[in-house]
Amino acid sequence: MKEFEEIGAFKKSWKNRIKIALVYPNYYKIGMSSLGFQTIYRILNEKNYITCDRVFLPNNSDETPRSIEHSRPLSDFDFVLFSISYSADSINVFHILKKSNIPLTSSTRSKHHPILGAGGTAIFLNPEPLANVFDFFFLGEAENFIDKLDNLLINNPEAVKDNDVFLNNIRLLYGVYIPSDLQIRYSKTDKIENSFFKNDSKKISKIHIPNLNEFPTYSSLFSPNAEFGSLFMEEITRGCARGCRFCAIGFIGKPFRIRDSKSLKFNDIKSEFKVGLLGAAICDHPQINEIANKLISSGTDADPETYSFV
Repeated sequence: MKEFEEIGAFKKSWKNRIKIALVYPNYYKIGMSSLGFQTIYRILNEKNYITCDRVFLPNNSDETPRSIEHSRPLSDFDFVLFSISYSADSINVFHILKKSNIPLTSSTRSKHHPILGAGGTAIFLNPEPLANVFDFFFLGEAENFIDKLDNLLINNPEAVKDNDVFLNNIRLLYGVYIPSDLQIRYSKTDKIENSFFKNDSKKISKIHIPNLNEFPTYSSLFSPNAEFGSLFMEEITRGCARGCRFCAIGFIGKPFRIRDSKSLKFNDIKSEFKVGLLGAAICDHPQINEIANKLISSGTDADPETYSFV
């Protein structure tokens, strides 16, 4: 779409590919500032057999949500994946689905509807408020998980056409939680007596990436209409070693991990971009002095306001 004037967007052919809509349930300028959202978009589109379009909350509440790349409604996609960073954005999930004429609960959807999945920080923390909405959740850091989808989607073409086949296969992957597998038994006073997974489903494990250097996380899209549109953002730490009780990232991001300074991409960018280093505690990076010296010697302008977790 011309009005976005983007640099770095993918627009692949629509035919003969698995169609994935990656949805950020907020406005374009906010969603485009999410480094996690950008990273998943890039990783998915680097796979030749996938075309991944972005979808955002429309500025006009009466509009039907359509993808940026192909201007398609959500109903045209095989999979609709939501990236939910903040619990407050959950209300926008309902608005987007309603405007897209997609039933709000998984039990009322049919095989003719796209398969709905969700991940992101808010889901990592607590997926249960949206358990009746989504067919599956991914709990954890998604970069490595996407590679594990290759065998499922390439070797099982029926998984794209049949929701049940897809769910039966994806439940075998670590980090996947299928809400319909969970059975809850209530007392006469509507209190939870116990809960269990049917069909001997495995225990749900959250996925963490042991080596961040294997999955670079940096800005791949630039747009003057995004909050950080002219900023090259790069994650240099993940998690936090301090463990403050009031902060979620120190717990869901365990263990504290760093990216080696030699693997960072900001050295290769054009000088017109300002650099933002991201992490919950970047000054705990053991190579922070070396990284700072590289920024200074290159003449790159750094933005101190982005020295925080995004």
